[in-house]
Amino acid sequence: MVKYLVYLPLLCGCSSTLHTAFLTEVCIKPYKEYRYHTCNDIEFVVDNELFTIPKNYQTDLASIPKIAWPIMAPHHSSLIRPAIVHDWFYKKTCDFTRYQTDLIFYHMLRNDGVSHLRASLMYYAVRFFGWKFYNEDYCE
Repeated sequence: MVKYLVYLPLLCGCSSTLHTAFLTEVCIKPYKEYRYHTCNDIEFVVDNELFTIPKNYQTDLASIPKIAWPIMAPHHSSLIRPAIVHDWFYKKTCDFTRYQTDLIFYHMLRNDGVSHLRASLMYYAVRFFGWKFYNEDYCE
């Protein structure tokens, strides 16, 4: 019973459904250290609204501490596309609030095959620690 109480918070908070889909392939190339550039424009939709991340956008994929890489490394294939979108919305647009961006990240993770448990862990990680990376000044 205690085991289920530990997982309960992970199963809450992400219940609203968003439609997300990638319309183009995602290509990245190494840039410097743990940073990458996109090789092409990345087109995707969120609730039928089209967005484009331009070619050569610089990303670190996911800012996961190295100690947690055995659980989920930032360059894990199912994490790459959602992480690029999450970075883009956090740093370069005012299209969504931080909360909405984190929900989009969760749904994109799920759509790319990440388990509910891992996607929930990633969602709560960005909810608790993402404020350091969110660029509110960009919108002013």
